[in-house]
Amino acid sequence: MFSLKRVVAVLLSVQAILFASVSVFPNQGNVGDEFSFKVDLDKKLSSEYSDIYLRIFEDNNETYDYKMSSENRLNYNYKMAIHQIGEKRLFTIGIEDHHGQVHWSSQKWTYRVIDNSVPITDKKPIQKKDTYYASQAYENARASLKRKSGYTLWNGIKRHGRWATSRMTYCARFVRMCFGEPGKYDSAKEMFNHFKQLHVIKKDTIPPKGAVVFYSTSSKHGHTGIADGLGGLYSASSYVKGVKYDKNFNKKALYLGYVDANNFKKYH
Repeated sequence: MFSLKRVVAVLLSVQAILFASVSVFPNQGNVGDEFSFKVDLDKKLSSEYSDIYLRIFEDNNETYDYKMSSENRLNYNYKMAIHQIGEKRLFTIGIEDHHGQVHWSSQKWTYRVIDNSVPITDKKPIQKKDTYYASQAYENARASLKRKSGYTLWNGIKRHGRWATSRMTYCARFVRMCFGEPGKYDSAKEMFNHFKQLHVIKKDTIPPKGAVVFYSTSSKHGHTGIADGLGGLYSASSYVKGVKYDKNFNKKALYLGYVDANNFKKYH
């Protein structure tokens, strides 16, 4: 076993000696192209870590973390298709010590996403169970209670983001992150109008578990949250506590209706 003092000393010098090389291929491409992230480690650290992680930085201050696959103790890689347009993207690498703590490099590397001309065919995985989307979204919402920022988990991928500040709440961001979706709508109202045009908004029953519920508010942005199926609602609505739970969904602002979890994921 390595002493904690030795591990800490090595990790403190991670900026200088951790990576022999970091690359991404292609380093420039279209949305939908497959990018291959590769890391070669300095052999001096071959016994001081357990896993290597890739962190992607999005334009909206979110970060996505991925555990990289190992070819051997010195070479790691991760392949992924990028689904959002961005002139330049940043990523960094993290090293996990033997105590389970990930130490992120302050150095960032870049790659470029050119345009949105390539059709995306693998964005939403096919799920056979009708309750899968609802259960995952609900668990993300429940786990985020009383938090102004944090992460959601979808298909093993962590998505980090901020849902509230001292002056603003980001309810639409919170909802779509609970479903593992990237940013697409500027507000809850814009999101609602999208689903309304598709005729998938319902008001006939209590919103089922995992359903996305919409409201009209005094502001132009509207409001949205995730139902618990029992008449309650999780939503990013507090400047102080972030995500709140309301026992009665129908008493929050002007209720507009809901879209069930399957249709939200299908048509987002």
